[in-house]
Amino acid sequence: MLVIVKKTNSIIGCMFASRWMIIGFIIFISTLVVVFRPETLTWDRAILAVLITVIGMVPSFIYLVTPIEKRFRFPFMPLVGLYYAIFFGLIAFAGAYLRENPWAEGPSIGLINFYGHSHLSEVNIQAQILVLVGISLMFVFWSLIKKFLLFRIKRFSISGQFLSWRRSFLIWGLIISNLTFVHFSVIRSLPSVGQFLEPAGYIGFSLMVILYYRKALTRGQLFCYFFVAFPLWLLGLITLTFFTPLIFIILIWVGIRFYFIQKMSLGWVFCFIAFIIIAYPIMNSYRTFVWGPGEKAGIVNKIQLMDDALEQFVYGERQSFYLKSTAIIKRVGLIFSFSHVVNLTPKTIPYWQGLTYRPIFTNWVPRIFWKNKPKEDIGNKFGRRYLINDPTDFHTSINLPWLTEMFVNFGNIGVILGMSFVGLFLGVLECVFNKPEVPDLEFGIGTGLLIPLCFPGSNFTLMTGSIFTLVICLWLYFSVGMRFKYKSA
Repeated sequence: MLVIVKKTNSIIGCMFASRWMIIGFIIFISTLVVVFRPETLTWDRAILAVLITVIGMVPSFIYLVTPIEKRFRFPFMPLVGLYYAIFFGLIAFAGAYLRENPWAEGPSIGLINFYGHSHLSEVNIQAQILVLVGISLMFVFWSLIKKFLLFRIKRFSISGQFLSWRRSFLIWGLIISNLTFVHFSVIRSLPSVGQFLEPAGYIGFSLMVILYYRKALTRGQLFCYFFVAFPLWLLGLITLTFFTPLIFIILIWVGIRFYFIQKMSLGWVFCFIAFIIIAYPIMNSYRTFVWGPGEKAGIVNKIQLMDDALEQFVYGERQSFYLKSTAIIKRVGLIFSFSHVVNLTPKTIPYWQGLTYRPIFTNWVPRIFWKNKPKEDIGNKFGRRYLINDPTDFHTSINLPWLTEMFVNFGNIGVILGMSFVGLFLGVLECVFNKPEVPDLEFGIGTGLLIPLCFPGSNFTLMTGSIFTLVICLWLYFSVGMRFKYKSA
């Protein structure tokens, strides 16, 4: 008994020692980052950027030190935290590079060129403080849900007998329906179809990866999916110039793999970062071909355009090295657009007073039942209202992240109350779809549903308006599908 107590105390001592080592390492690295910051970034802004980054990484730290049996199965909140750490925190240090625009003229010389002809003199301190307070409140209220309601909220569950052949039949139904959506414009043009068939790809992929690590796939299924269906899915996403779904696919694989293997090589992390840095500007170059005369081209012609786009990207003069290298910074630098908004609101542009949230009352209604349902064009209105877009441009949509959306509607109080609500909302979603004891089927479905919410870069109603309807459809699909097959067996 005495030996067990000594071993336990030794383990606890090592855990506390390692935690203090990690904290010391973070402080050391943060100090170096602030000391050797770009000259155009003041020390107070650098410190706030570091604090946002560190607070954003807190859920990852909690996830890693939590015992395996008590962890949420998919690292959903760690990914949300990393999103804010990178897009609103760390990216502030890259602002100096956006000041080096060789085409800048007159007053725009030396300013942060964060989008098109939109410029910013410096990151707004009020914006940084709001981000810091907002994500802190989000994590606090998420933790409260996790602590007090984890075992009181009923998780999502599928009824029926989960036999292997029946499971495969339903999973392949999702995969094939998603492939038809990706590759056939006629299917994509149908009302409300995208709200259900697009997530079907993530759910099908999640379930296949889970079955792979469970060694529950036959050789035929393994080959048909990972060597036929999966490449076709990737090809379809690329020809549609969808880059974010490619990131979601990688994150799904990383999250599920980590759950089963409990380790992740730093080499894979660097490969992931390199992929984003290299692939995003290439995708931007390809998009100029596809969105132009090649928009209605067939799949074969779009594949040929890939070669043209790559050649243009590498050898052409259409884009300078500066534009190519800053494309990813502008995409990631949401703190710059948020600073722009805070600078103008409410001094020049009045608050929106909840305008962007009105579709929440109608978004859950499928367009197939409401032909004249208003379209979600908040991104375009936002861009024109804040002069990020040309006022006459009624087509280009600018990302309106949740946190920015809260401020443009209600200001500081909107961020404080809104991010607190988001913490509660995400906590409830995790309790419903991502509990530690969730079975594999529900694990895959939950992962496919939650992964887009790891990247809250578009307005709230656009990203969440169809979740309730989608969950009902998935529950009916699996529950009815299993029972029907069971009766006919």
